[in-house]
Amino acid sequence: MNDIVLGEDEQLELGSESHDSQLLPQPQQYVEEKLEDIIQQQPIFFEQEIQSGNFNVLILHTPENLDELDSSGYALIHHAISFERLDIVKYLLLKGANPLNKSQIEQSCLMMSCHFGNQELVRLFIDLGNKINEQDNLIFTPLLYAIKCNQQLIALYLIALQANTDVKDNAGCTIMHWAAYTNDVYMLKYFEGEMSYNQQDSKGKTPLIRAISNYSNDAVEYLLRAYPDLMPNQETDLKTQAIKKIVETIQFEVFIKKHNTKLVQYIIVGVSYLMIGFLIACNFLRLKSDDSYGYSISLISLIFTLYSLFYCLIFLSKTTNRQDEGKQISKNLAHPKINYECHSNDTREHRHHILEEDEMQDDLENRDQSNLSELLRAVKLHFEKDEQFINFDISRTCPKCKIIQKPQVYHCEHCNICVKGFQFHSIYLNKCINNTNHFFYVVLLLTYFITFIINVYSSFYTISNDQVSITLFFFIPVFSNNSIIELIAYYGMIFGIYHTSINLIVQVVCIFSNLTEHELMNSEQYKYLYELVLIQEFYYMKLRKIGDIYDNIKTYIWNQYNELRIL
Repeated sequence: MNDIVLGEDEQLELGSESHDSQLLPQPQQYVEEKLEDIIQQQPIFFEQEIQSGNFNVLILHTPENLDELDSSGYALIHHAISFERLDIVKYLLLKGANPLNKSQIEQSCLMMSCHFGNQELVRLFIDLGNKINEQDNLIFTPLLYAIKCNQQLIALYLIALQANTDVKDNAGCTIMHWAAYTNDVYMLKYFEGEMSYNQQDSKGKTPLIRAISNYSNDAVEYLLRAYPDLMPNQETDLKTQAIKKIVETIQFEVFIKKHNTKLVQYIIVGVSYLMIGFLIACNFLRLKSDDSYGYSISLISLIFTLYSLFYCLIFLSKTTNRQDEGKQISKNLAHPKINYECHSNDTREHRHHILEEDEMQDDLENRDQSNLSELLRAVKLHFEKDEQFINFDISRTCPKCKIIQKPQVYHCEHCNICVKGFQFHSIYLNKCINNTNHFFYVVLLLTYFITFIINVYSSFYTISNDQVSITLFFFIPVFSNNSIIELIAYYGMIFGIYHTSINLIVQVVCIFSNLTEHELMNSEQYKYLYELVLIQEFYYMKLRKIGDIYDNIKTYIWNQYNELRIL
């Protein structure tokens, strides 16, 4: 039935309404007589309007029993929660609705707020006495509802309030099962090592099988990387080609990681340089005795080859295991420590104090909040509307290290620590490239690039008999009398020129733009890289921050000067 709306000069006066109704934005006004007649003649009309989200009728016709369940098994306050109408919820509470009222299946108001992801309603009902570990008929708790619906901030807030994490629903599914099923990699990372990743539900399914059944590819990839022993053996477990490809890729990475020891690295480097040395020796033998230019080029190639070999061995021989060191470093990568002691000012307003660097040694261990990680403290302050955490961004937090990450800090999944200035992790070098060794990595690339260029030119010079052509550059060695070892070394170095040149260009771009390689390749993960720029009146464009190139170069040099140390 169409709503009958009066004009401005004919609007109903709600003089009899108390100040409580003024807390709400005024709804469209109905003709009171018509509405009362409709409700008396067709009681189902009011119920249908509420279930469809039309709360206008509620303002003019508030039932006497606000806690009565309708035919769907929910009360008025439950419907208001389902539509995330905070104003209607407050109105019902002011009219006397019970905040502890439950639905037909024993769902509390807090459970429904967690399900629909309204943070303000979650905090409101917790303050009004809803229990955070209460269960409904499906044995779901508020925490399970939050994780089932990918409400990560709400889940962390409940955990900060000491919610029980060792829970199962009526199907035997744990938090890990639901996080895997809904493709929530963040919560999987948060509970890594704390909960069983191989636990079975009532149907015998593990979190990995649950993730595969729902085509949650990100969760599948993470679980297989974190727990390689979970590799599915049955072909029926692999639902799609994408999952099959993920499994094959991870199996290859596991193989490389398992066999990529320092001994294997030294053997590969030794064999490669033996072939390059054989090629250099053959170049010397092909030279004429009076060819001083050829001898000079070959001698320079030999010097650069020996230097690159020495530098490569130095780079590989330094420690690559940063587990213990990283645990100490990660403490300094996060937000300044949060002190839960409230300080009052002259206006008697209380706020939480953020400690400065020289105040790191606090006495939180003796306080009730001392067992909370920095991540949980920040989430709690965000829900408490602390001014420094109003714009809290969960994407800039680490669920494993449980810290708030500073700019250019990223968690390395291979080293299992947060790394400052993270560029990438090389599975072949078996180490992270970051602020502490990025300069040496760039020098390594430049050394290889020059070495390959000089050796290829020297080989081409001794083979081509002073003929210069880009075509001959590629095909003369094939039709010459060179051995197979020389050909492998020659074309291997040509490929090395392409590879190192591309990597050098990427590193130069990163230095000029003051970005890490991970920021450059995954810029959508770093919101702080962008800013809104006014293009025209009332028109903004989101552009990446680059800054002045010379300032970026000076910043890079200064940072390297302060932080350089060979690993």
